[in-house]
Amino acid sequence: MSAFGKDCDGYLFAEFRREGDTLSGTVLRYGDTAQIGRYRERFEPRSLAMADDVIVNLMHDRSRPVARTGSGLELRSDDTGVHAKITFPDTVYGRAARELTDAGILRGFSLEFRSDKERWEDSTRIIEGARAAAFALVDRPAYPQSTIEARLAELHGLSQWCSNQRIRRVWY
Repeated sequence: MSAFGKDCDGYLFAEFRREGDTLSGTVLRYGDTAQIGRYRERFEPRSLAMADDVIVNLMHDRSRPVARTGSGLELRSDDTGVHAKITFPDTVYGRAARELTDAGILRGFSLEFRSDKERWEDSTRIIEGARAAAFALVDRPAYPQSTIEARLAELHGLSQWCSNQRIRRVWY
């Protein structure tokens, strides 16, 4: 299940949940802005279509697959963003993905896509139509609102938890 909420500082965050070998949550929130080198980038609502075969890998390395459409990856898009459910396989890369996200080393998703329709507003590239080919679990995502921090603990109330922690996004 994916959800949006506010963290301790009032910033929006995307929440990822992991149950066993399954990770689910929001990979890309429409309307968020990323800094890509010297320009910014933003996806319009419903602008991202999925290719027939989308792959999830580690650090954009196609030789380290974790899941793919029909084999451990379920994707859906709505007005708020792109949501994923990933079931890690019992493989070297599946175990690595689980351990690296649990340890907080891989903290977010990065999107591999082809832009079909876009426009520019000053130094901001606005994606109006694109097709996703892959997602990667990465250490430094371009879209900070899709960042996750591995936290395998039950939360007993966000306000109490916030007073003891200094992070902005939660994955548990």
